[in-house]
Amino acid sequence: MADGLPAFPFPQEAIQAQAQANLNAMILGSLAYAKAQGHDSRHWAAFIGAAFAPGWAGITTAGEAARALALNCATTGMQLLSVEGDDMRSEVVTGNWPDQELLSMFGLSPTEVEGFWWIFEPIAKSVGLTYSWQREGNGLRFTITR
Repeated sequence: MADGLPAFPFPQEAIQAQAQANLNAMILGSLAYAKAQGHDSRHWAAFIGAAFAPGWAGITTAGEAARALALNCATTGMQLLSVEGDDMRSEVVTGNWPDQELLSMFGLSPTEVEGFWWIFEPIAKSVGLTYSWQREGNGLRFTITR
């Protein structure tokens, strides 16, 4: 197959960009579906967060949880502004997500997806931590405490 495609024709950067776009579309598409079924984004987040919680069983400190949360945010393409703290209290500060173009694609408003960020509450609770989040300017601040 000298004239065919190489065994792996896509550069890693292209794969990463496509995976990020697919992840964002799946999250927002799922939220749009939940909305169409009469559920808000917080309801969806509680369900998904509870399903993901067992995968976080090895996390024992607020710092570990903050780093895991930051990694999950980064996979969507969110800008990480800071990850700080210690075993008892840690914070992650990010840029805003999702962008307006993606929201429009699924007929969602920023307010309708705000409940998404409660996805980490059942996860934190499952490992004995407390979680909260708030809007901060054009970004988000996540706080995890023991």
